[in-house]
Amino acid sequence: MPARQHISRNRSEIKQNVSSITISMNFRLSFGETFGWLCAQL
Repeated sequence: MPARQHISRNRSEIKQNVSSITISMNFRLSFGETFGWLCAQL
């Protein structure tokens, strides 16, 4: 039983890492689009 709990905990940690990575990637993409838009306005 403890092994299953350990595996499930690792899975939840992996999900958290993936979500944080996707959030950071989306933030970078949106920041790049905003920066490109600002450069286009100049």
